[in-house]
Amino acid sequence: MDTDSPIEQLPAIHTSKLNPQDFSRRHDLGDRYGFEKAKVRLFRPDQQDILPLVRLRDDPHAREKMPELADMNDEDLIKWAAHYMDRRTKRMPEMSFAICNKQDIPQNIVYLYETNASHIDTAVEREFLPVSSKNSRVIEISFGKDPISNEKGLVSSGVRQVLLKVQEMAQVRAKSTGDAAEIAVVAFTKHNPESDRVLERSGFILKGNMDYESGETEEDKNNKFYVLDWNKLQEIFFQKSSENLLADRQP
Repeated sequence: MDTDSPIEQLPAIHTSKLNPQDFSRRHDLGDRYGFEKAKVRLFRPDQQDILPLVRLRDDPHAREKMPELADMNDEDLIKWAAHYMDRRTKRMPEMSFAICNKQDIPQNIVYLYETNASHIDTAVEREFLPVSSKNSRVIEISFGKDPISNEKGLVSSGVRQVLLKVQEMAQVRAKSTGDAAEIAVVAFTKHNPESDRVLERSGFILKGNMDYESGETEEDKNNKFYVLDWNKLQEIFFQKSSENLLADRQP
């Protein structure tokens, strides 16, 4: 990284506390559900969390799979991180998470945002989503893996836990505000079998193909469209937790 990069001006580790009305401190420090491999915490605008994004942006393979990163300079990455840091305390579920190893070193990033209304309309029209989705909260999930990370299983483990956190926060929100609207989680992939495997190992069901945008570029056309099955997520989570528990007990 360029020594003159604005990222060098960021703190090595962000130490400010999150709004306690929205998240408990355990979400900031890192947490694991059951016996999952990864630790999950909210993304922080510091060097430790942003540097994996820099490596993702600069990696040719990742740039091909995540073209939105390719056009971002260092200042753009900082603004992106600050946007999610600000938005997540105001509007669930637009937020980002760092997926860390046992040493709390970020290995991957997962981010959530409300999907385009036209995507919902098309998905309902094709019966990929129920008609009730038009009155529900439909969010999209994306994720990226640090190119230098070689720890297997962390991405799937992290994605599963992020989804469980979303479910948990939705339940808390429903109790405190009375907003019990259902949440649907969707994902798009294009020529990316690794991401397909992560989604399938996290409870997503392939529904069919959809254009991501208007189809102006080849990347926009004919993407795979996945929808989360919450029951399948729970089944996989318990299965993986049991497997990891048994593995941890091996001499």
